Amino acid sequence: MHCLQRLSGGKNNGKAGIAVTPANHPGKEVIKSVWRGTNAIPSWSWKGCEGNPVTVEVYTKAARVILSLNGETIGEAVPENCKAVFETVYQPGLLKAAGYDEKGILVESGSLQSSTGANSIHLKAENSKAGKNAVVFIKVDICGENGEVESNADELLTIEAKGAEVLGFGSGRGRSEESFVSCNYTSYYGRALAAVRVTDAGHAKIRVRGTTLAEQEILL
Repeated sequence: MHCLQRLSGGKNNGKAGIAVTPANHPGKEVIKSVWRGTNAIPSWSWKGCEGNPVTVEVYTKAARVILSLNGETIGEAVPENCKAVFETVYQPGLLKAAGYDEKGILVESGSLQSSTGANSIHLKAENSKAGKNAVVFIKVDICGENGEVESNADELLTIEAKGAEVLGFGSGRGRSEESFVSCNYTSYYGRALAAVRVTDAGHAKIRVRGTTLAEQEILL
């Protein structure tokens, strides 16, 4: 599954969720509230942040969790309120969490993979065969060559449409003076989202380019 968190099932096909505090903001304390208790996101792709401290959170019902990176054990923890916490430093590769029950049987597992190679824009429409006047959401992700989202490569993106109308374009960036209706917006942790209305079904073209990233196109 490209550009999304990858979870591999354990012995009973259980899935453990993994989230990581942003490696490009080492040591920054999160401002907690009733709706946000952590700033961790499901990403292990932080190019240029090697060696920066991060906190890894594993969400699981298992009794014990072992965290490893590229086959080497980082640590072991007992979850509290279904969350195990590990302190480590960022290095690229495959991050895995294995959850075991009281008898030592693997019951849940999950993983996150770093992006590799050169970055490019990836476009994915929720419905590529939409009819006239249909509103379609399009994911705009900055990914490595292996299809994983790169969380430390944000840049200004520009969207253009032919045979469709751009209704809105933006990202989750909290502090920004950019407009959702300007067709120009900076990605947030490698992601953005567009909403378009199809005016010429079967011939609509959506193009997105970056400041440094080449233009990519999707047909609707």
